[in-house]
Amino acid sequence: MEDRVYGLVEASKLNAGQSQVDNWYELVRCVGREHIVWLREIWDRFELQQEPIEDEEGGIVAEPLFWFEGGGGRFACFVEDVADRVRFMLEEMGFVVVWPGERPWGDESASSLKRRDPSQDRK
Repeated sequence: MEDRVYGLVEASKLNAGQSQVDNWYELVRCVGREHIVWLREIWDRFELQQEPIEDEEGGIVAEPLFWFEGGGGRFACFVEDVADRVRFMLEEMGFVVVWPGERPWGDESASSLKRRDPSQDRK
């Protein structure tokens, strides 16, 4: 278990050092080019988090590809199966599990969702 946690720490350091362009292409690779329009919509509208989801004690609950928060809820995108136990824990924490291509947030909630700041991409 300790090796796994160490690996997560190292991976998060790597993602932090990557450019936004590198992050974009990595996400496209993971979700598939058939979902590039869907991904672009999310990328442009929301601030994506690429860190594990933790419980109140700091324990790792899940490692989605990315997750984001908004007025309509909290969404965690996965590209691999999610165990029922993990899905239940995420739902208890207020997350909706989504898969590439799904849009569980409606246009009516989109205006109240946290927006990304595109100027951050130039840094």
